[in-house]
Amino acid sequence: MPKLAPINYLEIHDGLIDLGLKESTAKTYMGKMRKVLKGVFGKDAVTKAVLKKNTKKIVEYISSDDYKNANTRKVALMAITHLFTLYDLPVEYFEKFVVDWSRLADAEAVTNTSAEVIENIKNIDFGEIEKSIATTDDPTDRLIKAFYCGWIPPLRQQDLINVKVVDSPSSAKNSPNRNVLILRSNRLLVREHKTEKTHGAKSVPLPFKLMKEVRKYLKDMDTMVLFPFSSSGFTRRMIRLFGCSTSTFRKAYVSKVAPTMSAEERARVAEIMGHKISTAMVSYHKDIKPDTEDKSDDGESESD
Repeated sequence: MPKLAPINYLEIHDGLIDLGLKESTAKTYMGKMRKVLKGVFGKDAVTKAVLKKNTKKIVEYISSDDYKNANTRKVALMAITHLFTLYDLPVEYFEKFVVDWSRLADAEAVTNTSAEVIENIKNIDFGEIEKSIATTDDPTDRLIKAFYCGWIPPLRQQDLINVKVVDSPSSAKNSPNRNVLILRSNRLLVREHKTEKTHGAKSVPLPFKLMKEVRKYLKDMDTMVLFPFSSSGFTRRMIRLFGCSTSTFRKAYVSKVAPTMSAEERARVAEIMGHKISTAMVSYHKDIKPDTEDKSDDGESESD
């Protein structure tokens, strides 16, 4: 782009897609860009030269009260970083702020929790859920309880829905773009998940007692697919069973179970749950406190 030509959002959209971003993510980032640039420059034309001269001013604006927490600041600055990348401008100045706000956002996600969620966390009893499995008749409810009774760290719902069950690792290769459970290996291979672009596929070992429940479900339901639901459908099932979502189970696990683990065990749990190691280590050592600050930003939030 010429230094004096105004930025072109159509070009930006196409450039974000070329970088490998999903359409929804590209639109989200473009919305963040517009808000930042309007906040910093008002109605003035924004050119490549203007962007280059105002990196500090951009960070100062994102650091202002227009952004209520570290997560919204992080996402806004990540959007601006993509913008600078597309126009071949240096992004080194932004890197420290992205890292710092990412760490704070990780802590906020666990420590700043609503009073209702805190109450739900307190009410989750992994031992009682485990005891109830044997007397649960519905195959789907029974397997959900098996996955969320503490035998393995609680997974995000998108890691579990529509999982294809295969017999061997070689069979898994025939479904390269799908999450699969490998019977012979007693292992769940999660290829499609929230952090797949940065962390790749997750290989989750499943204990014998959980695999026993999986095999029972497959037989009772006469299927080779686990939990054939939409994401919202699975959430409704969780709320009907437990009164809360998978996100609450994950917070309960890191607050109730993880503190008794060794550092090595915590690192492994972080890998399975999809946390960054630093996120998990913060989570395991923080008390959960009520959130008294509005976290909204243009109506969007980042889910667990």
